[in-house]
Amino acid sequence: MEIQKAVGPDEVPIEAWKALGTRGVCILTNHYNGILSKRIKPDQWRLSIITSVYKGRGSVHDCGNYRGIKVTSHTMKPFERIIDTSIRQECTLSDSQYGFQPGRVTMDPIFALRIPMEKTAVGDTSSFPITLGEHQGSVLSPYLFSVILDELSPCVQKLPQPWLLMYADDIALVDGDKGRLTIRVHAWREVLENGGLKLNVAKTEYMTCNSTDLTSLRIGDDTVERTDNFRYLGPVLDASGGHRSRYQGPYISGLSEMARGDGCHL
Repeated sequence: MEIQKAVGPDEVPIEAWKALGTRGVCILTNHYNGILSKRIKPDQWRLSIITSVYKGRGSVHDCGNYRGIKVTSHTMKPFERIIDTSIRQECTLSDSQYGFQPGRVTMDPIFALRIPMEKTAVGDTSSFPITLGEHQGSVLSPYLFSVILDELSPCVQKLPQPWLLMYADDIALVDGDKGRLTIRVHAWREVLENGGLKLNVAKTEYMTCNSTDLTSLRIGDDTVERTDNFRYLGPVLDASGGHRSRYQGPYISGLSEMARGDGCHL
């Protein structure tokens, strides 16, 4: 674990455990075994400190332009890594999921997504309870989310890469037919809602490559306007099939939660 990190609600720094050395390992081992034996999560581990950080774009007065960063107990993180390793040994994810997978990097889905394109050319807040799931920043959160999403959506994961790409909750749907893409988007929306999740239509974007169809995409009663470019995992992809790296210009808007897609629809 890296040092000089902000302390969590228990105010125990990483440096304290490192300074204890072997004695600290024994203390943590006994503590973790006690938790496993009683099957009760310590109350301090249920708390976190959230700080709002401006994303750097849009109005500073809009709460939607801030990202909440959570700081949790450092004592909890080694325990979570142990549990995370055990879960990964028992579970497998679909090949379409790239998020938080060993041996996979963001450039993999970016490259896969470009293949069909080239072929067609505020401060702290008061505390509030978290009653479901794990805290943001939890070691367990990324993989557990991917496992749950995988279990919820096997019926809509029938197409291979690059027609379906997932990086955690960042999902890209690609298709050569707009009507078929619309059906796939609605199928995903239904699957997510049946599982207690929600498609964020406001963050969904739609782009066509080398197509004369400039109309928008309908998702139920909502309209997703067609865009000429969007950011996908860093680089900005555009309708002509080109892209800019994250360092070559401003981002237009991020691909988030769901859906892309006579060319290819993204």
